[in-house]
Amino acid sequence: MMTNSVQQKSRLQFWLIVGVTATVLFGAFLVFPKNEAQTRWLLDLLGTSNKGLLLTPATPLNDLSLTDEQGKPWKLSDQRPAWRLLIPIADGCRQSCRERLLLTRQVHVRLDKHAHRLDRLVLNLGAPLDADTLAQLRAEHPHLIVVNGDRNAFANLLAGTNAPWDGETVKVYVVDQGGVAMLAYLPAHGGKDMLADLNH
Repeated sequence: MMTNSVQQKSRLQFWLIVGVTATVLFGAFLVFPKNEAQTRWLLDLLGTSNKGLLLTPATPLNDLSLTDEQGKPWKLSDQRPAWRLLIPIADGCRQSCRERLLLTRQVHVRLDKHAHRLDRLVLNLGAPLDADTLAQLRAEHPHLIVVNGDRNAFANLLAGTNAPWDGETVKVYVVDQGGVAMLAYLPAHGGKDMLADLNH
Protein backbone atom coordinates (compact mmCIF):
# COMPACT_ATOMS: atom_id res chain seq x y z
CA MET A 1 0.00 0.00 0.00
CA MET A 2 2.84 2.35 0.88
CA THR A 3 4.59 1.42 -2.38
CA ASN A 4 1.50 2.29 -4.48
CA SER A 5 1.27 5.68 -2.79
CA VAL A 6 4.96 6.42 -3.50
CA GLN A 7 4.55 5.30 -7.12
CA GLN A 8 1.50 7.52 -7.56
CA LYS A 9 3.40 10.52 -6.14
CA SER A 10 6.33 9.81 -8.46
CA ARG A 11 4.01 9.61 -11.48
CA LEU A 12 2.26 12.80 -10.46
CA GLN A 13 5.60 14.62 -10.07
CA PHE A 14 6.78 13.31 -13.44
CA TRP A 15 3.64 14.46 -15.27
CA LEU A 16 3.73 17.78 -13.44
CA ILE A 17 7.30 18.38 -14.66
CA VAL A 18 6.35 17.34 -18.20
CA GLY A 19 3.31 19.63 -18.13
CA VAL A 20 5.22 22.66 -16.84
CA THR A 21 8.01 22.12 -19.40
CA ALA A 22 5.54 21.72 -22.27
CA THR A 23 3.64 24.86 -21.21
CA VAL A 24 6.83 26.93 -21.06
CA LEU A 25 8.02 25.67 -24.45
CA PHE A 26 4.62 26.29 -26.04
CA GLY A 27 4.48 29.80 -24.54
CA ALA A 28 7.98 30.55 -25.79
CA PHE A 29 6.99 29.37 -29.27
CA LEU A 30 3.97 31.69 -29.25
CA VAL A 31 5.90 34.82 -28.23
CA PHE A 32 9.11 34.12 -30.20
CA PRO A 33 9.29 36.91 -32.81
CA LYS A 34 8.77 35.80 -36.42
CA ASN A 35 9.84 39.07 -38.06
CA GLU A 36 11.49 42.42 -37.34
CA ALA A 37 8.23 44.13 -36.32
CA GLN A 38 7.49 41.43 -33.74
CA THR A 39 11.08 41.66 -32.45
CA ARG A 40 10.70 45.41 -31.90
CA TRP A 41 7.32 44.93 -30.23
CA LEU A 42 8.76 42.30 -27.86
CA LEU A 43 11.77 44.47 -27.00
CA ASP A 44 9.49 47.45 -26.33
CA LEU A 45 7.29 45.28 -24.13
CA LEU A 46 10.05 43.60 -22.13
CA GLY A 47 12.72 46.26 -22.36
CA THR A 48 16.44 45.48 -22.44
CA SER A 49 19.26 45.81 -19.97
CA ASN A 50 21.40 47.73 -22.48
CA LYS A 51 22.41 51.30 -21.78
CA GLY A 52 23.16 51.95 -25.45
CA LEU A 53 20.59 51.87 -28.22
CA LEU A 54 20.00 48.28 -29.35
CA LEU A 55 20.48 48.44 -33.10
CA THR A 56 17.49 47.07 -34.99
CA PRO A 57 18.00 45.36 -37.21
CA ALA A 58 21.48 44.25 -36.19
CA THR A 59 23.65 44.94 -39.24
CA PRO A 60 26.53 42.82 -40.59
CA LEU A 61 29.52 44.94 -41.65
CA ASN A 62 31.75 42.19 -43.06
CA ASP A 63 30.97 43.04 -46.69
CA LEU A 64 32.10 46.67 -46.40
CA SER A 65 34.93 47.46 -48.79
CA LEU A 66 37.61 49.01 -46.58
CA THR A 67 41.28 49.94 -46.89
CA ASP A 68 44.00 50.49 -44.30
CA GLU A 69 46.17 53.61 -43.97
CA GLN A 70 48.43 52.38 -46.79
CA GLY A 71 45.47 51.84 -49.13
CA LYS A 72 45.58 48.04 -48.92
CA PRO A 73 42.30 46.08 -48.66
CA TRP A 74 41.18 45.59 -45.07
CA LYS A 75 38.34 43.18 -44.28
CA LEU A 76 36.68 42.94 -40.91
CA SER A 77 36.23 39.19 -41.34
CA ASP A 78 40.01 38.72 -41.78
CA GLN A 79 40.85 40.34 -38.43
CA ARG A 80 41.23 38.58 -35.11
CA PRO A 81 37.93 37.86 -33.34
CA ALA A 82 37.26 40.81 -31.03
CA TRP A 83 34.53 43.14 -29.92
CA ARG A 84 34.94 46.55 -31.53
CA LEU A 85 33.97 50.13 -30.81
CA LEU A 86 33.48 51.60 -34.28
CA ILE A 87 33.69 55.38 -34.64
CA PRO A 88 32.70 56.50 -38.17
CA ILE A 89 33.85 59.99 -39.19
CA ALA A 90 33.41 61.96 -42.41
CA ASP A 91 35.04 65.39 -42.08
CA GLY A 92 38.33 64.71 -40.38
CA CYS A 93 38.63 64.24 -36.63
CA ARG A 94 37.28 67.45 -35.17
CA GLN A 95 36.43 68.24 -31.57
CA SER A 96 33.43 65.92 -31.22
CA CYS A 97 35.45 63.08 -32.80
CA ARG A 98 38.39 63.70 -30.42
CA GLU A 99 36.04 63.72 -27.43
CA ARG A 100 34.55 60.37 -28.49
CA LEU A 101 38.02 58.91 -29.02
CA LEU A 102 39.08 60.03 -25.56
CA LEU A 103 35.90 58.59 -24.05
CA THR A 104 36.32 55.24 -25.81
CA ARG A 105 39.98 55.11 -24.76
CA GLN A 106 38.98 55.58 -21.12
CA VAL A 107 36.35 52.86 -21.47
CA HIS A 108 38.93 50.56 -23.06
CA VAL A 109 41.39 51.12 -20.20
CA ARG A 110 38.67 50.56 -17.58
CA LEU A 111 37.91 47.14 -19.04
CA ASP A 112 41.11 46.17 -17.23
CA LYS A 113 41.85 42.44 -17.69
CA HIS A 114 39.28 42.23 -20.49
CA ALA A 115 40.78 45.13 -22.49
CA HIS A 116 42.52 42.70 -24.87
CA ARG A 117 39.11 41.51 -26.07
CA LEU A 118 38.22 44.94 -27.49
CA ASP A 119 39.53 46.95 -30.46
CA ARG A 120 38.76 50.57 -31.21
CA LEU A 121 38.28 51.33 -34.87
CA VAL A 122 37.99 54.70 -36.62
CA LEU A 123 36.19 54.36 -39.93
CA ASN A 124 37.16 57.36 -42.05
CA LEU A 125 34.44 57.94 -44.64
CA GLY A 126 35.70 61.27 -45.95
CA ALA A 127 38.90 62.58 -47.51
CA PRO A 128 42.08 60.78 -46.36
CA LEU A 129 43.26 62.01 -42.98
CA ASP A 130 46.31 64.26 -43.24
CA ALA A 131 49.69 63.22 -41.84
CA ASP A 132 49.45 65.55 -38.82
CA THR A 133 46.06 64.13 -37.79
CA LEU A 134 47.29 60.55 -38.19
CA ALA A 135 50.42 61.32 -36.18
CA GLN A 136 48.36 62.89 -33.41
CA LEU A 137 45.98 59.91 -33.35
CA ARG A 138 48.91 57.49 -33.12
CA ALA A 139 50.46 59.50 -30.28
CA GLU A 140 47.25 59.83 -28.25
CA HIS A 141 45.71 56.45 -29.17
CA PRO A 142 48.51 53.96 -29.86
CA HIS A 143 46.20 50.95 -30.25
CA LEU A 144 43.60 52.70 -32.41
CA ILE A 145 42.96 51.16 -35.84
CA VAL A 146 42.20 53.58 -38.68
CA VAL A 147 40.55 52.31 -41.87
CA ASN A 148 38.91 54.04 -44.82
CA GLY A 149 35.59 53.30 -46.47
CA ASP A 150 32.89 54.65 -48.75
CA ARG A 151 30.55 57.16 -47.14
CA ASN A 152 27.48 56.21 -49.18
CA ALA A 153 27.98 52.46 -48.74
CA PHE A 154 28.17 52.80 -44.96
CA ALA A 155 25.24 55.22 -44.76
CA ASN A 156 23.10 52.95 -46.94
CA LEU A 157 23.96 49.94 -44.81
CA LEU A 158 22.63 51.63 -41.67
CA ALA A 159 19.82 53.59 -43.33
CA GLY A 160 17.16 51.03 -42.40
CA THR A 161 18.16 50.84 -38.72
CA ASN A 162 16.95 52.81 -35.73
CA ALA A 163 20.39 54.51 -35.52
CA PRO A 164 21.25 55.57 -39.08
CA TRP A 165 24.54 57.33 -39.71
CA ASP A 166 24.22 60.85 -41.10
CA GLY A 167 27.85 61.99 -41.08
CA GLU A 168 27.16 64.85 -38.68
CA THR A 169 26.52 63.33 -35.26
CA VAL A 170 29.47 61.30 -34.01
CA LYS A 171 28.01 57.93 -33.09
CA VAL A 172 29.84 54.93 -31.69
CA TYR A 173 28.72 51.44 -32.73
CA VAL A 174 29.47 48.20 -30.93
CA VAL A 175 30.40 45.46 -33.38
CA ASP A 176 30.46 41.87 -32.15
CA GLN A 177 33.10 39.25 -32.88
CA GLY A 178 31.17 38.13 -35.97
CA GLY A 179 31.28 41.62 -37.53
CA VAL A 180 27.67 42.55 -36.70
CA ALA A 181 26.83 46.07 -35.46
CA MET A 182 24.59 45.55 -32.43
CA LEU A 183 24.50 48.72 -30.34
CA ALA A 184 24.78 52.44 -30.99
CA TYR A 185 25.81 55.24 -28.66
CA LEU A 186 24.62 58.77 -29.29
CA PRO A 187 26.30 61.89 -27.85
CA ALA A 188 23.97 61.66 -24.83
CA HIS A 189 25.49 58.30 -23.84
CA GLY A 190 28.45 58.46 -21.51
CA GLY A 191 31.40 56.22 -20.76
CA LYS A 192 29.54 54.49 -17.93
CA ASP A 193 26.90 53.34 -20.41
CA MET A 194 29.51 51.86 -22.76
CA LEU A 195 31.42 50.26 -19.92
CA ALA A 196 28.29 48.67 -18.45
CA ASP A 197 27.30 47.19 -21.79
CA LEU A 198 30.77 45.92 -22.63
CA ASN A 199 31.20 44.34 -19.20
CA HIS A 200 27.78 42.75 -19.59
